[in-house]
Amino acid sequence: MNKRLARKAFTLVELLVAITILAILSTAVVMMLRSAANVTNAVTASMAYEMEVETALLRIIQNVRMCTSVFVPSGATGGNTFSLVTQADPANNNATYPVTYSLIVAADGTRQLEEIDSRYGASTLIRDVQSFDVRYTNASGPTVILLTFSVGKNPPVVRTVKIAPRNQQ
Repeated sequence: MNKRLARKAFTLVELLVAITILAILSTAVVMMLRSAANVTNAVTASMAYEMEVETALLRIIQNVRMCTSVFVPSGATGGNTFSLVTQADPANNNATYPVTYSLIVAADGTRQLEEIDSRYGASTLIRDVQSFDVRYTNASGPTVILLTFSVGKNPPVVRTVKIAPRNQQ
């Protein structure tokens, strides 16, 4: 009778082997979940940067296309600041407004693309900017402005656009 009762229980070695296998499987599951969480965070951050860049580009393109004058750094190296003057506003005695786009260093040390519009004040358009370059691309013909952004990290969101103002005087 004792042999029969003793056989129904697990030995200490069997319990240790089962706990070891469970620990190995649990570790593997936790590593997979952590990896999935890291990928999710990276994709979410990348999508946020993409939205910031696309929204800023739409705003800049609209302003440049409708401006009456634009001032871009000259030379082969370009720059990281440019300004424009808006078209006349018939609702406000045909007033025009200067708008400036600059790469600045914020108080927290990050580089940001800032828009300064005399009507609305300063606005941060894009945060965590790695590089911003603006230059003329067609010195002999119609004005064409080349903008290049690099935003975020691992991998950065990079956009290059050419914009031709329509209303320059």
